[in-house]
Amino acid sequence: MKAIGALVIKEGKILIVKDSQGWLFPGGKIQEGETDEDCLTRELAEELSNAKMESMKPYKDYKSLSTKHNKEVTVGMYFINLKDHNIKPSGEVEQAVWTSTPEEYGLIPTAKQIIQDLRKEGKL
Repeated sequence: MKAIGALVIKEGKILIVKDSQGWLFPGGKIQEGETDEDCLTRELAEELSNAKMESMKPYKDYKSLSTKHNKEVTVGMYFINLKDHNIKPSGEVEQAVWTSTPEEYGLIPTAKQIIQDLRKEGKL
């Protein structure tokens, strides 16, 4: 199974969202026939009001266990620029926050690893 995640960083803060799994990055499972860009566009619209993607740049792929589907999933992470940063949670997420300290939230394990990598590389 393949999923896509969005790394949205603005002024030293990263966007994280809370859903039934915990705190993680916006994104989700690729549906049949979708490109990575199609998936991110759809997922952003489902999870965040006003979130329109301006550009995307590949970061890394991560392996994870999906608690929702009980399968191993490869998550392709992308740096995303949004047209408007004034977003609110909608539909699929309970909360969305911009934070410079995502470690203080109950991040899922893969999200913790991604934050560690971003910090080591000086990207956050």
